[in-house]
Amino acid sequence: MGRGVQEHARLAVSAPSGAGSTDSTARSKPRSISSRLGRSPSSSGERRTPFSCAIPRLRPWRREARPRDIELRWSLIRADTSPVNPFERFGLEHAATLLLLAAIAALLSWLPRRRGAGSARAQGIVRFALAALLSFGLAFALADALPLRRLDWLDILPLHFCDMAVLIAVWALLTRRRTPCELLYFWGLSGTLIAMLTPDVDHGFPDSRCLSFFALHGGVAVSAVVMTFGVGVRPRPGAHLRVFWITNAYAALIAVIDAVANENYLYLRAKPSQPSILDVMGPWPWYIAAADALAFVLFRALMIPFMNHRAAATHQK
Repeated sequence: MGRGVQEHARLAVSAPSGAGSTDSTARSKPRSISSRLGRSPSSSGERRTPFSCAIPRLRPWRREARPRDIELRWSLIRADTSPVNPFERFGLEHAATLLLLAAIAALLSWLPRRRGAGSARAQGIVRFALAALLSFGLAFALADALPLRRLDWLDILPLHFCDMAVLIAVWALLTRRRTPCELLYFWGLSGTLIAMLTPDVDHGFPDSRCLSFFALHGGVAVSAVVMTFGVGVRPRPGAHLRVFWITNAYAALIAVIDAVANENYLYLRAKPSQPSILDVMGPWPWYIAAADALAFVLFRALMIPFMNHRAAATHQK
């Protein structure tokens, strides 16, 4: 990479910590365990060097600067090794990935429903395999982030929606308890699906972060389908209302953490840096109320198949 890269790195490291923070319209986005696997150096608060390296700016919500020497050196190394393959939303790769995940969900939901002596064994294999995949994905996410940035206690906690959904999925797969299964069904087939339709990734396949993003989000959605329609743990009456209030309680807790730690988890203080469904919901704080209303509508819609099923069963009796 030569003398030019070294000089550029020297200037970047010695730049004032306040540089890049003067844009009053910038929108911050903390990296979640899953979303930072799908992010590239071109996202919010980052600028490109002539060598396609990213020197991140400080997050506007942070009160104090943190050293980025490790991240700078790692980005310089990745500059010559990372393939340039921009991710195209709703392109061929995106559509093929969604179709593949749908096919996997259908297959894994069919296996536990087979009649015969091996059905219970197949159900157990599917559940534990999905739980192992999601657990490994979380561990890989933390390990993959270590060379790029110093982790603090906030990075390990499930403070983003999709991070919590992964933990809920593992809990539901291992225990088959109704409450985590209901949370998994409504969260996995609403917010997680929306995240996969508008993925926060810049590089396409075979970029490791793109693969990890769809593996984690897809694993949650597939687990929701398997536990509900394959294993047969279906929502109880009023489950959509319970999940809705649990979701709001979780958001309220995250709002307190955002205020204390000066962060932006769940995007309660600012919208994501990249285009998302929140962009059509108005400015802050109105987009929060709009997102909450959308969640209620989606939860209600996801409950309809089971309401009709119970009504038909009652009529037959």
